Amino acid sequence: LIADAERRLALRIVARLPDWVTPDHCTFGGLAGACAAGIGFALSNASPAWLWLGVAGIFVSWWGDSLDGNLARTRNIQRPKYGAFVDHLTDALSQLAIFGGIALSPYAQAWSALLALTAYWLLTLLTLITALTAGDFRISYLGVGPTEIRILLILGTILHWLAGPMTAAATAWGALSFFDACFAGAFALVWVPFLISAVIRSEERRVGKECRSR
Repeated sequence: LIADAERRLALRIVARLPDWVTPDHCTFGGLAGACAAGIGFALSNASPAWLWLGVAGIFVSWWGDSLDGNLARTRNIQRPKYGAFVDHLTDALSQLAIFGGIALSPYAQAWSALLALTAYWLLTLLTLITALTAGDFRISYLGVGPTEIRILLILGTILHWLAGPMTAAATAWGALSFFDACFAGAFALVWVPFLISAVIRSEERRVGKECRSR
């Protein structure tokens, strides 16, 4: 939804970075931010003030992930295979750090945070499979991509800082928070792009068979 605006801003920032800053600095800086976010969420058991480390960490992770590729392309120093390997690896570790920290916090049930992490990884898997089989690399589904997810996490964190471990409803799984409701909803919605992709690939296969039979 905001990809174009984010790209324009990223290019402005990249143009002002000093020469000694490399794409790897951005990539691993983003991973460090995600780890800091996870630590902040886990430490929020001691004080809600630690949630602000979670917010800052997500923000750093966001821009580290946004700037590395743009910086490489701007300076024409792309390393496609190495860059793809490091980018996807650090993305997976960043997601584990953030959602793992949320699972250890008093603001979400562990099962809901793990559902959200599973949903994120399922979409990543769908992205890689689609890129490999159809040559179509896309990182957003239903108008939502990594940037929108990070913004929602930041807003949800601020909401929980204001309201405390907010209870949405008492259920057999315990008291549900805002995070719990969003994470469970995300896991339910993640199957929509899977079903759409399955229908599209099935239709492509059917059309391909008909063309060969002719």
